[in-house]
Amino acid sequence: MSVRKSKSKKLRIFFISLVLIILLMIVGVTLFFMPYVKSKIISYVEENTEYKLKISTIVFNGLNGLEIDGVEFRPKLNVKEFYEADNTERDWIAVKAHISIYGIDWEKYIKYKKVFADKISLTETDIYIYRNKKMPDAPYKYKSLPGTILRHTTLSITVPLVELVKGRIEYEEIAEEGSPINVVFSKLYGSLYHLSTDSIYRLEQPEVILDGKGMIMDSIDATMKYKFSSLDKNNTFTFEGNMGHFSATIFNKCIDPVLAGIEIKSGAIEKLSLFFQGNDSIAIGKMDIDYEHLKIDVLSKKHPGKKAVLKTFLSHILISKHDKRNEGELESDGEINATRNTDRFIFNYWWKAVKSGIVSSVVKVHMSADKDKDKGEKKPSLRKLKRKKEKVKEKEEKAKEKMKEIQKEGEKKDSLL
Repeated sequence: MSVRKSKSKKLRIFFISLVLIILLMIVGVTLFFMPYVKSKIISYVEENTEYKLKISTIVFNGLNGLEIDGVEFRPKLNVKEFYEADNTERDWIAVKAHISIYGIDWEKYIKYKKVFADKISLTETDIYIYRNKKMPDAPYKYKSLPGTILRHTTLSITVPLVELVKGRIEYEEIAEEGSPINVVFSKLYGSLYHLSTDSIYRLEQPEVILDGKGMIMDSIDATMKYKFSSLDKNNTFTFEGNMGHFSATIFNKCIDPVLAGIEIKSGAIEKLSLFFQGNDSIAIGKMDIDYEHLKIDVLSKKHPGKKAVLKTFLSHILISKHDKRNEGELESDGEINATRNTDRFIFNYWWKAVKSGIVSSVVKVHMSADKDKDKGEKKPSLRKLKRKKEKVKEKEEKAKEKMKEIQKEGEKKDSLL
């Protein structure tokens, strides 16, 4: 009996000692090794890039998880110094985030130098982007699409799920002409599935999907879905999105009123939905817009920036008639057609595609009003005269052909004689 008690006591001591050793190792790693890792990461970023990195703490979350708090990533130079140093049009980007990593496979990293984690969660992420479009263009440098990056990155990284929780993105732009642009995307939630540079994993899970939702300017509900195959060398992808109720005047920031010849003065967009397919070169698709009570000013060609009073008056009347006939709500189908700037990131490509659909939709609303105006008017006499001239010309052409046939018949008779 005493022997059993002795063995049981030794076993308890062994397990308690083992737990204490593990705890000491964790404490030791947290107190000594993690600060070393943190300093190495910060040094590498600052020595090899034009950015500086700050990290408050890195701590273990269980044996296979990490919590990285107080992450700040921004250029070493402030906005003014940044543009003075380079004197070209580039993005000044600052990022703040809290990063949680779950399900790290330490064995895979130690044995094969492959980074694998079940999930990465980005919480309270804040991204600020500033761009001065008055600056000269930067020297051309090709920017790869995500599929190409995943296929050609040498470091093996696999994360089946990346989550964005309550994110915020602010974009500020100094335009070449006109007022500065400031757009805020808030309450952002998103999921990125099957992110991997590992060729074996990509064969099993080739489809990469990004789902997202949030608010634009704290007032417009928006959703999006981006999908592509990491195995497709043509980089074919699909993009779909939806936006809720908002003021139609927002579109004036998307179109160039002078070039389009029109400017939206008032109205509401009840719903906007879009879908387009693209590759490394071009994106093509459709945009559907439900609108109501739209008022469009037609701009004068002789005096740019000023409205053509009579045409604007007619446009307002005709669109108003449309609204009454359709109980205040109408649809416009826009064409999406955009060519990629290969020295810009994919976000610029998406924006160009969306912008092309908006311009097409707004112009179609104006054109449909013009068609109704033509239906309600008598055909002008100039059109009738033009048609008469065309008929006369057709008769002349037929007469000439008949004359040629007669001449050929005469030539045949002459040869026989």
